[in-house]
Amino acid sequence: MDANESLLPILSAGKVEELFCGHMHVYEQSREDGMLITITGGAGAPLHLSPQNGGYYHYVLVKIAGRRRSQQVVKVQ
Repeated sequence: MDANESLLPILSAGKVEELFCGHMHVYEQSREDGMLITITGGAGAPLHLSPQNGGYYHYVLVKIAGRRRSQQVVKVQ
């Protein structure tokens, strides 16, 4: 069983809106069962993809104000 298959129902039941994860050395976002999944793994290890496909060094700045959440990908040269 894929890890997402067992984890996403638990997170959805807890009303989690976004999952941040790493391991893949890229920046990527997708939706699975309505949940936003953000992969942010570009902090210094060798990158897996081309810059056009999210393979660039970065961090994600997340701001929370009450129920409002915004985020910005900041590329690091």
